[in-house]
Amino acid sequence: MASSNHVFCGDAAMNGFPSSHRITIWVGNISDFEASWETLLDEDISTVIPAHGKPFPVEDLQKNIGFVSQIKLRAL
Repeated sequence: MASSNHVFCGDAAMNGFPSSHRITIWVGNISDFEASWETLLDEDISTVIPAHGKPFPVEDLQKNIGFVSQIKLRAL
């Protein structure tokens, strides 16, 4: 039987508009945000359940983590 380890990540990732690459649209600290993804990737999970959008495979975080460093923070 396949692994079915799921994690609810809240706003640590998104799946859908206006997000791209599973990155949430509200990031206050890029280093902390990337560390949260690294923590998720270190765990034995198969599915990420975001607060916004449909669940997706954890491999999507691994595939997209390189885009985190390209985030441009803007003042609110």
